[in-house]
Amino acid sequence: QGKTWACDKLARNLQQNGWLVANHYCYLNFAEDESRDKRVQLEAVIGSLLAQIAAQEPSCIDGMRPRYAANSETLLSALQKARAKNPSRQIALLVDGLDHVTRVLGTTTKKFDPATELARELSLLDVPDGVVLVVACQGGVHDEPLRKAGAQIYDLPQWDKDHVRHLGEKLAVIGVPGRSQPNVDNVARIISPSDPQLGDLVAELTIKSKGNALYATYCYHELRRTYEAAPQSVYDLIQTLRALPAFDGTMKAYYEYLLQAIPTEALIAADVLALLEFAVTRDELKAIYP
Repeated sequence: QGKTWACDKLARNLQQNGWLVANHYCYLNFAEDESRDKRVQLEAVIGSLLAQIAAQEPSCIDGMRPRYAANSETLLSALQKARAKNPSRQIALLVDGLDHVTRVLGTTTKKFDPATELARELSLLDVPDGVVLVVACQGGVHDEPLRKAGAQIYDLPQWDKDHVRHLGEKLAVIGVPGRSQPNVDNVARIISPSDPQLGDLVAELTIKSKGNALYATYCYHELRRTYEAAPQSVYDLIQTLRALPAFDGTMKAYYEYLLQAIPTEALIAADVLALLEFAVTRDELKAIYP
């Protein structure tokens, strides 16, 4: 949430100042299957950035064969041509969500970590002068290759209670004074803005998340899930928050907390579903693991 917002704002500001900007989001459709070549992820990122650069400067891929070959060499060649054609225009490559490349399974089992592999490949890109590579992610071992390559680190400031409360309103967990129920998405808000313990809940959530926007979002989702399972008071929701692991700089503790509630026999199904990029029925899932 926070870093994606920051990336979007950075991209808009750079574009307004005449930069050529290519922005790639690492969504959850990157599989961590050990049998898959790590370059599949790299090629997805390279292909996305290359296509955006070509859309803004078509001449940079003139003579390229195959035309949209997704590898580091073609990307660097396109960047060099774009800079040569317009030396005064700088270029920014933004890669957001590196930490999402590895899903819960890879994080908790410490098996093959595609996020670290992707970071290593990105750290090897020798971009031309006038080109910057910006990688946004939660901190963790996956960013070590970038740190070792001498990347400049910028930490987003922690959110205060006002920002955390506004997030709760945006997520339709906390009501907004003067706004009718339910909200425009037909999601009922579970906490009244006039509840006397609302301030205590927001303060607890701010402390628990340490002002991290992503973890605060997860905490709000936990509150809604708990409330929908059994409606309860704000006092009880505060106890739910206190039972969650505190943010430790990564999502590892939270993912482990979620997995603890899954019976061992159900983890097999969870592992399979985590790798699939398409829907399956119960019968199809049974066929995978008879």
